[in-house]
Amino acid sequence: NIVIPLYVGAEYTTYDYFDQYDPQSEAGNIIGSSGNSAGGDRETYAIYAESLIAFTDELEMNIAARYDHYSDFGDEISPKVSFRYQPLDNLMFRTGAGLGFRAPTLSDLYGADSF
Repeated sequence: NIVIPLYVGAEYTTYDYFDQYDPQSEAGNIIGSSGNSAGGDRETYAIYAESLIAFTDELEMNIAARYDHYSDFGDEISPKVSFRYQPLDNLMFRTGAGLGFRAPTLSDLYGADSF
């Protein structure tokens, strides 16, 4: 008799990015302080699920997936699967694989060039 629990979650986040320079710096009137003001915002939401399946006392599998949406970047799905095999009390094997991503930072997207 195999019991398969399912854990789920969600999150929502908003970000505001401001890189504000004074007018003298923007005009290049201050030596070593050239820069341009910039700004932007982002909304993100994610849903995720995970399950741990124990086939036997020695063998279990963990599966998970996460869906992320970025208002300024797009959508990504990050799946993961891993296994744990413990044939003896003092011997355990683990393996796993997954895919991930890194969304660009707000500075990457909205930061103004200094030169």
